[in-house]
Amino acid sequence: MDKPGPSKKRKVKDENRQFQEIWTEKYFFVWSHNKVVCLICKNSVAIAKEYNVKRHYETQHPTFTKFTGELRKQKMLSLERELIGQQAMFAKPIQDSETATEVSYEISRMIAKRSRPFNDGDFVKECIEIAAKKMCPEAAKKFEKFQLNRMTIQRRIMSLSGNIAEQLNEKTNIIEFFSLALDESTDISSTAQFLIFIRGVTQDFEVLEELLGMCSLKGQTRGVDILNVILDECSKTDLDLSKLSGVATDGAPSMIGVNSGLVTLLKKHLQEKNINAEDLMQFHCIIHQEALCSKKIEFQNVMKVVVLTVNFIKSRGLNHRQFKQFLDDIESEYGDLLYYTEVRWLSRGLTLERFLNLIEEIGIFLAKKQRDVPELKNPDCLCDLAFLVDITNHLNVLITRLQGKNQLISQLYAHVASFQCKLTLFRSQLNSGNYNHFPNYKKMAEKFNKAAINFSYVEKLDILIQSFQDRFSEFKKVKPLLDIFSNPFTISVDNASESMELEIIDIQNDQDLRNKFNEGDLLNFYRCIDKNTLEAVLRVATSKFEPNIKKIVSTMQCHASN
Repeated sequence: MDKPGPSKKRKVKDENRQFQEIWTEKYFFVWSHNKVVCLICKNSVAIAKEYNVKRHYETQHPTFTKFTGELRKQKMLSLERELIGQQAMFAKPIQDSETATEVSYEISRMIAKRSRPFNDGDFVKECIEIAAKKMCPEAAKKFEKFQLNRMTIQRRIMSLSGNIAEQLNEKTNIIEFFSLALDESTDISSTAQFLIFIRGVTQDFEVLEELLGMCSLKGQTRGVDILNVILDECSKTDLDLSKLSGVATDGAPSMIGVNSGLVTLLKKHLQEKNINAEDLMQFHCIIHQEALCSKKIEFQNVMKVVVLTVNFIKSRGLNHRQFKQFLDDIESEYGDLLYYTEVRWLSRGLTLERFLNLIEEIGIFLAKKQRDVPELKNPDCLCDLAFLVDITNHLNVLITRLQGKNQLISQLYAHVASFQCKLTLFRSQLNSGNYNHFPNYKKMAEKFNKAAINFSYVEKLDILIQSFQDRFSEFKKVKPLLDIFSNPFTISVDNASESMELEIIDIQNDQDLRNKFNEGDLLNFYRCIDKNTLEAVLRVATSKFEPNIKKIVSTMQCHASN
């Protein structure tokens, strides 16, 4: 049997509205929740026919026929309010359950955002119940309905991830161009986890930056294996590969190998699909590049001493407690040392700086422990440490600027180019004995009366300068395009490609666009121109989409916590 169409449903609805007005006026009956309900006894008739309504009214409530005129209207209003009140009484528990479910979703989302263990849900519930009993005891029972056990948190996060994935699928259908960022990492079970992030832009220059997918590579991690994962994830979201403009990788051989690397295989696949792959831009992750450049500043003699000393103090419980108490007794500005973790790129600078600031306290403590570290008394070694702290701090400033969302490649490259200019300045000044941009080294050198220029530091900067030039040479190839994008009003039309010349002329002669560009928001300017559980946690934690929790809850049958 065919279902009634929209027009038929609308007709039935209109007829019901007319019947409601007639029957309410004649017989004290109203339509409620798709039923004809008697306002007097609150019962409903089996069949919504006027004959049934009239018979019920005349046989069950004959005394109400005496109500006429204004008295009848007042009585009817009174009975309607009574019915609404009764219905609200039954609806309230359902609303409370739905609200409790929404709250559990919000808390689950925060747990994912903060990368907290799922078991924290039980702790959060206990805290809420304690606060409720103290501050609003009359409503404490409501807070017991929160569902926050470990398995519930997991299910909530999976639902949130699914909702975010739905929103992502909707957005990928309207993007004009996109690029992919690929990274492979090995977890504690030695399983390779492959992550794919997408960055796309719509016709209105709305930027999309989300986790596209995650896959566990339990076998080999060859270029062809990675390509299959990418193609599978793109097919899930109906991504049009003809819109792929760039790929950023971690620089591993399986990614950039000339013969069987991912990028090579991807270009071949695009060509087989009759998609132009010549303009596909390939980049090595700019933050990873900076970290690799930083490793050129070796100073192994310093790092070995620092790491061994920190481990001696912090990895032994008694030593650590005594050192912290010692710092507390002398009212030191710092309360502890910091561990150095190689995979955390900012940690070396923070560890070295804290170590240098506590160098005297560390010397006293080691002497009490009868542990001799001659390097901490050697002026040359201490000067090396101070210089390493200064140059690492400069590198940390750069890497901090490179991090964060919503940055454009032109901005990232500008940070790198700026730092390269700074390195050239540092080298020139060090070569002439000017240490103003190396305050820690300057202070240490003055302490030990070291006036002579240390040309080994100049050589370290030469190595760093060359490393940046080599690793970021690929960005120089696209710099003309970046210049046109980042500042179309100063670029010479002669330097642009023929396909862009006329459009650039139009832009440069539009005063309104120039004013908009001067406001500083590059994307806003271009808008004005005509134009699995772990995966679930990562998606919820990294996404800018707001999960539609109300939509999720509306599809569920909500129950209070037992």
